[in-house]
Amino acid sequence: MHLYEQPVRLSHSIIYDVLKDAYQRAGMDAWDSGEVPSHWSSNAFIARRYAAVIEGFARDVSALDQADNNPHPAQITILEVGSGSGRLAFLVIKHLLELLPETTRAVEGPLFRYVMTDLARANIDAWDKSGVFDDFVVQGIVDFAEIDAHDPATVQLIKSGGSINAASPTGPIVVIANYVLDTLHQDHFRVADGTLSECLVAVGTKRKRNLKKAGAVKHLELTRDYRPIGLPYYDNAAIDGVLKAYVDELESADFLLPVGMIRCLEAFTDMSQGPLLALIGDMGYRDVAELEGLRGDFMTVIDNYAWLNGNNFNALQKYFHAAGGLAMLSDEPESRFVTGVFVHGAVPNDLSETIQAIDQKIRNLGPREVCGLLAGLTNEDAVPSLGPETILYALKLSDWDPVTLMALVPAITKNRKAWRHGLLRDAL
Repeated sequence: MHLYEQPVRLSHSIIYDVLKDAYQRAGMDAWDSGEVPSHWSSNAFIARRYAAVIEGFARDVSALDQADNNPHPAQITILEVGSGSGRLAFLVIKHLLELLPETTRAVEGPLFRYVMTDLARANIDAWDKSGVFDDFVVQGIVDFAEIDAHDPATVQLIKSGGSINAASPTGPIVVIANYVLDTLHQDHFRVADGTLSECLVAVGTKRKRNLKKAGAVKHLELTRDYRPIGLPYYDNAAIDGVLKAYVDELESADFLLPVGMIRCLEAFTDMSQGPLLALIGDMGYRDVAELEGLRGDFMTVIDNYAWLNGNNFNALQKYFHAAGGLAMLSDEPESRFVTGVFVHGAVPNDLSETIQAIDQKIRNLGPREVCGLLAGLTNEDAVPSLGPETILYALKLSDWDPVTLMALVPAITKNRKAWRHGLLRDAL
């Protein structure tokens, strides 16, 4: 085994540098090749539900402004971390333009602006060259920014030329981060018999390789060493409080702490002159009972990419609750896909519209449940037997998701003579 580093805490490991290089090198190929999953978190169904929560948040922010005798709503900046293919951004924007009344304007410009961000400049160039967002850019609704979410000190806006940072903050911020949590810095801990241990890792390969070359990721192996620690561990009382809670609540378990996402959200909070709303979707765990008894390396490697598969939404929930904010998670007991909605800078009593939207659009029927149902309807064996009514129901349930539509095209064309006038009119 050839080692590339001495044992360090996971968040300090060079594994993140290797993954960063892989995503920057691949650009759009990461999604076009199908190696990196995206449809679970970038479909029309979840986009409409995110838009509904943002609409509720906008109404709550407007109410807070009016209570402060400010008759004009502040412009909301939506920062999508890791916009990737750009599909989710496009769908959320379209739904927001439907949901938010045209007459509702900020003092200057539209009520919201959507800033698409990514680590890979090639992805940003692809959005720009596609022409899909041109009209939105002209209207001041869309901007682009190249950021590393591990250290988002400044969001430099490419189209408008402005910047957002702690010294030059903006109004309320909405953060969207789907399938990002598993690639940001995390630390690995173990609780056993009341003792908290850190997991130190070292990256190695069976023989020496150039880790900057394509394909290096699939050869990586991690060695692990557990060492007892005391508290405080971080220079952050809130994060140390989460660790303390796990020592009290867990008997024997390994767990990840999403320090990268927490620090990213703290940086965005410093840039906001109002409340911050975060919508985060990923595979993970939602409560302490799910964490109990876990053991594992928490890393998934598929071809040229890797990510951590033990995302701990419960830790994010504890962190936001400790700060007096709002933290609500999707309630899908059989699903590992979790949608978390978090608010900092406003107490739950001031977020009635936001909470109602979460209850109706996120918790009652989550994206994983719907995507699972649609996956069953659109597989190769099921599609030939689908009738017009079932096809129409599936399209409506998916919110006319284009990927779902393409999967159903064979059934639509095969049964085109069976379409009655009324059904055809509904479909059109």
